Amino acid sequence: MRHPRSYALFSLPIWLGALAALALFPDPSAQADLLPPHPIPPKQPAKPTPTQPTAQTTPILPAPIPTRRQLITDTYHTTPVRDPYRWLEAGRSKEVQAWNNAQHQRTLRLFQQIPARQTILHELKKLYNNQSSTSPQRYGHRYFFFRREGLKNQPILYTAEGRYNAPPRVLLDPNTLSKDGTIALQQTSPSPSGRFLAYALSAKGSDWSQIRVLDVSTKTHLPDRIDQTRWPSMVWDRHGLGFFYVSYPPFGTVPARDKNYYRRIFYHRLGTSAEDDRLIFGEGLKKETWLDPAVSSDRSMLYVSTSVDWSYNDLYYRPIASKGPFLTLAKGLQGQFSANVMDGHILITTTYKAPRGRVLIAPLHNPTQKHWKTLIPQQKGVLQEVFLVKGHLLVHTMEDVVSRLLLFSRQGQLIREIPLPTKGSVSDISARSQSNEIFFRFTSWIYPSVGYRYDLATQSLERIEKINIPVNLSRYQTEQIFYCYLFVNKC
Repeated sequence: MRHPRSYALFSLPIWLGALAALALFPDPSAQADLLPPHPIPPKQPAKPTPTQPTAQTTPILPAPIPTRRQLITDTYHTTPVRDPYRWLEAGRSKEVQAWNNAQHQRTLRLFQQIPARQTILHELKKLYNNQSSTSPQRYGHRYFFFRREGLKNQPILYTAEGRYNAPPRVLLDPNTLSKDGTIALQQTSPSPSGRFLAYALSAKGSDWSQIRVLDVSTKTHLPDRIDQTRWPSMVWDRHGLGFFYVSYPPFGTVPARDKNYYRRIFYHRLGTSAEDDRLIFGEGLKKETWLDPAVSSDRSMLYVSTSVDWSYNDLYYRPIASKGPFLTLAKGLQGQFSANVMDGHILITTTYKAPRGRVLIAPLHNPTQKHWKTLIPQQKGVLQEVFLVKGHLLVHTMEDVVSRLLLFSRQGQLIREIPLPTKGSVSDISARSQSNEIFFRFTSWIYPSVGYRYDLATQSLERIEKINIPVNLSRYQTEQIFYCYLFVNKC
């Protein structure tokens, strides 16, 4: 019985990661008047410079914050359960906010006694003050990607014309939308031609957002605006005339406790009011049902996934231009399902009867379960994602905690494996069904997360991003070791 473990010879100083929290707390001095009296810490020596070693003293733990208790008891199946701190669930009350601020100040007083804290902060800033980008996503002749620059709060959305490495221009910079940098791009969705960009903005970490539409060429906004969305999962129709999205009942139309429920899919046509958006899917479902829309690579088919937990989902479909009923692809089966369209067939990726995942195929005109056939059987590794690329299927698996990128023919035969720099993890894959380009990010113990591009035509892999970090990673190596449990006689 073999069990994998990965070992690395300290790719970065472990103490940086272990003590990261000590260095990143802000100083909410404005809340100091909320605190009860507390012990005064002993006088500390002069603050050390980042290179000056200092004798470590034992920090003094500040006095606990008094916490009110309530006499509340609930009975569940004849068993009484006390809940004395239920009042802390009212997160917006002044009392709870004062309690939170007092706890934060108490923690900060402890952290400020640690002489190494400023040294750690100094080192972390050097490591984080860098530039990294997401994988380019191609729509029409445009490439879209996010880039995080230095210590800015939010990544910036860029676009490049014609080539992924063409000079980029800023499309949206959320750092300029608020003074404190807390307005974020929650989701973005370019139209198929790249002419428009639908995006959702959220403020101060809220899940609630607002959808706007931008003309990419002119960087001007269309009048379209959709309020009160939450992770709206926007997907465009085939011709870029409008998009499907998820929304919730208007505030006040359901009880306040249900405002995060009744998720529904609507269709918005550009140039119309959100009040006229057409309900597409979700009527009559349980209020807890989580549902998301998706479209096939050729944008001929609209799929809707529904679930009430993260283990299984049902999957429905219909032609994207149709206004007819949705057809059932998978319902009530113990597995996860997603689908695509390939060469007149429906391609189904599922964990049904294959816990590590497999790929099925069925005729487009009759994809009922009795017509499902295995195209790519369950592999040794766990199936992560499947992409249609030019003439191939790209399959990402995780085997012994290591990513593998496998190219299959569209008939299910393994063609080759895309070589990776070393043992590590792949993420953020970007591929198009009619393109030779595959973009992804790769990281390992001694490789910071960087972008790569693989060309199907030339079978070449190139690194498209350079990250400068103040650590000589060539001094370290990664080794994967398999071992046996001591109580097992054989491996």
